[in-house]
Amino acid sequence: MGILAAVVVLAGAGYGAYWYSFERQFEKPEDAYVGGDIVPVTSYENGIVLAIHADNTQSVSRGQLLIELDPARAKVAVDGKMADLARTVRSVRAKFARVEEDKAQIAAAQVTLAQAESDLRRRSAAKDSVSQEDLHHAQDAVTAAQARIKVAEGGLQQALAEVEGAKVSDNPAVMAAIADLRQASIVLGHMRRSE
Repeated sequence: MGILAAVVVLAGAGYGAYWYSFERQFEKPEDAYVGGDIVPVTSYENGIVLAIHADNTQSVSRGQLLIELDPARAKVAVDGKMADLARTVRSVRAKFARVEEDKAQIAAAQVTLAQAESDLRRRSAAKDSVSQEDLHHAQDAVTAAQARIKVAEGGLQQALAEVEGAKVSDNPAVMAAIADLRQASIVLGHMRRSE
């Protein structure tokens, strides 16, 4: 038993000398982490989480999909903005068409004025055979035709003010609707967050 005790003491002393010379300089933790950047990830938009593709402290690479949010509301918003854009484009096209309509109304009013003036001249030339009342009616027809021309010209000026100097695609209302659609599309794109 003495030899066994001497072997154990010698082995212990040898290990102690080894530890003191080499091993004491190194730590051996059981739950150590490698140092690295931990970056908090937040969503640009609020939403219901459908899937998480990374775990806490898991290493991820740039461009890797981390989280998916429910895109239903964002898709509905995009669809709504597309409808708004279509409605706005139709409205602007109608304004362009109104310019042509107002030009046609001016032309029709000018024809009516020419007819009323011709009728007034003809009745004025035949004073003796036309009653004073008929002359007043002819004069009123000329005045009414002149007023229709002024109204049509005012409508044309108003219509031109809304569309002059721009195409449908350059119209401010259309451009605003396009910007709204782009914003809704960006929100939809945020439903899949990657790093």
